[in-house]
Amino acid sequence: MSLLFLRLLLLMVVVSLSSALSPSPSLIKIPSSAGITAGVNAKSSPWYVKTFLPTSYTPPPLYGRYVLLNQLQSTCTSLRDTLSSLYILSALGKSSPANAVALTATLTFLTRDGAGMLSTLLFSRLARPFSLKSDVKRWRFAADLLCNIALFTEFACCNRSLSLFKLTLALSLTNAMKAICGIMASAASGPIDYYWSGSDAGNLPELSSKSAAQSTLSSFSSLLAGALLARGASRPGTTAAAAAGYAALTCAHVGANRGMMRCVRFGFVNEGRMAVMVGE
Repeated sequence: MSLLFLRLLLLMVVVSLSSALSPSPSLIKIPSSAGITAGVNAKSSPWYVKTFLPTSYTPPPLYGRYVLLNQLQSTCTSLRDTLSSLYILSALGKSSPANAVALTATLTFLTRDGAGMLSTLLFSRLARPFSLKSDVKRWRFAADLLCNIALFTEFACCNRSLSLFKLTLALSLTNAMKAICGIMASAASGPIDYYWSGSDAGNLPELSSKSAAQSTLSSFSSLLAGALLARGASRPGTTAAAAAGYAALTCAHVGANRGMMRCVRFGFVNEGRMAVMVGE
């Protein structure tokens, strides 16, 4: 099973990197009405198309690739979160008194969640709205990089013999980074969803419902794969294999996110490119 798992990880890395390193599409401004004509005939579409893809309109080009890469990066995040959770619980059991494991774990998770809530409020106060609007893809990619740093920190700290105080501090820091990642990704998802709706707000309800169905599919598949992964990683002597799998999942996640952002072609430029254009 471990050999099959490593082969699947290698395949995920190759697919994500090939999408991320593919030639960038030309920056041609597409009229807002392009690609929103008749759409797909919902009655003649297969059940999986009607369940997971818009049928009342035709999304912009590369939407299918974007969906597949989004599923890949979401699965990679869920599997790494499963590994981190497994090692967090193991570390809490080692650093807590034998008769107070449940209480220690509860207090640690409450502290961690509180740090995430406070960091969300602080980031919302300090973030620049115009920067979030003009650098959507950069913020979205930065959010996923921050998520990678948080998950890696959790994985690294829980594989070391830390005191309960240091472990709680590390988990609070990583959860704060995850909370900031969530608000950054949410802020960037609005313009991206509007782009995939064909710049037509009337298509957003259907797009949102299909995105929710796609997320459900990704979560369900990650649930099954995560159960098998946790069972294998909990065996003695599998730390090195878990670390290798974690690294492969991280590479696949970064490559998939980069490929996702290359699929989105906005009709506007950010501050940096505007400065270059004005300077020329």
